Amino acid sequence: MNEFLMLFLTQAIWQLPFYIVWITGMILAAVYWRKHRWVSLTTLIGLAIFFVFSVLGISLSTYVQSLSYTGEMPMAQMGIIYTVSGIIVTAADTAAWILVLVAIFGWRKAGQAEKASMQPPVTAPPM
Repeated sequence: MNEFLMLFLTQAIWQLPFYIVWITGMILAAVYWRKHRWVSLTTLIGLAIFFVFSVLGISLSTYVQSLSYTGEMPMAQMGIIYTVSGIIVTAADTAAWILVLVAIFGWRKAGQAEKASMQPPVTAPPM
């Protein structure tokens, strides 16, 4: 098996639980799209950002490691690449979390929750 692919899979396997959660969330967002369009859109974008930047981060890390093993990349250059990629991934993860929080809390109008909690529960008519 290709050394790059093996190294990639070794790193990606630890992210598998996250991938399962993110993909499940994206599927649920697609399923509930017609009912809650805004919530589904922000959730889908946020989870896609998590997924894409995780895969890109692992790919970059694997590539840099493979170059360092062969001696094609000096340690100083590796440090710069890891620092810049860390900043970019942190910014993307922050944006993704903001979108997820907007999906959870941003769609409600002021007073909507209070009105819903004051209404009596709907019961079936007696038969």
